[in-house]
Amino acid sequence: MSEMEKSSAVTEEAPAQEREITFSYLFEILKKSALFMLIAAVVIGALAGVYAAFFMAPSYQGTTLFYVNNTPSDQGYISQAQTNAAISLASSCVGMANQDMVVRRAVEVGNLAEELGYEDEDTCVLAVRRMISADKGESGTVLFNVTVTAGSDDVALKVITAIQEVMPGVLKDIAGLENPEDTPLLKVVGPVNSLKDITVSRASVISAVIIGAVVAAVAVYAVFFIKTHYGKSKEEQ
Repeated sequence: MSEMEKSSAVTEEAPAQEREITFSYLFEILKKSALFMLIAAVVIGALAGVYAAFFMAPSYQGTTLFYVNNTPSDQGYISQAQTNAAISLASSCVGMANQDMVVRRAVEVGNLAEELGYEDEDTCVLAVRRMISADKGESGTVLFNVTVTAGSDDVALKVITAIQEVMPGVLKDIAGLENPEDTPLLKVVGPVNSLKDITVSRASVISAVIIGAVVAAVAVYAVFFIKTHYGKSKEEQ
C-alpha cells in the first residue's frame, strides 16, 4: 500500500474512533442500564446496610464538658473584658484539645501507654490524638466539649478521664498562672458523661445504604458506557 493510500485509510478510520459524547448519547446509555443500575443499587445498598448494622467494629464515645472561669472568687462581678477573654480561651481550648501539649500529658498522667497496651509512649500519643475531638457548640460561650471515640468503652473512659484531669493544668500553664489555687481557669462541669455505644446508629446505617447504592449504580453505568462506547468503536473499525 502506497503512502497516499495509508493516509486515506487513516482518515477514513478517524471518524469511527472519535465518537462524540453528548448528553443525549449518555442518556441513551442511562436508559439501557437503568434496570441493572436499580437492581445493583438495591442489592449492594441492602448488603451495605446489613454490614453497617451487624458487622461494623464497635465504637464508643465519652464526653466531658468544661467551662472557662477567669474571674477571681472574691470578685463580685464579671467584666465584659473578662467575658471576652474567657470566650477566646474556650475557643483556644477547642483547638488544643488533641494537640501534643494536652495528649502527651494525658498519656503520662493516665499511664495510658501501659494501660492501653502500646509498646511506647509516642505510638500511644498518636493513637490517642486520633480519638479526641472538641467542639464549642454555640459561639459566644465559655463552654466547650471534649469527646473521645474509641473501639472499647474501657479505652474511651480511660482517655477521657485523663483529658479531664490534665486539661485545666495545661491551660493554666499557657496562661502563666503560677498559683493553681488562685483562679480555677478551667472547670469540669460534672463527671464524664455516660459512655455511648455509637457502633450502630440509624444515621450510620442509612449512610452505608446510600453510599453502597450510589457506588453500585455508578459502577454499573460505567460498565455499560465502556461496553457501549468502546464496543461500537471496535465494531465500526
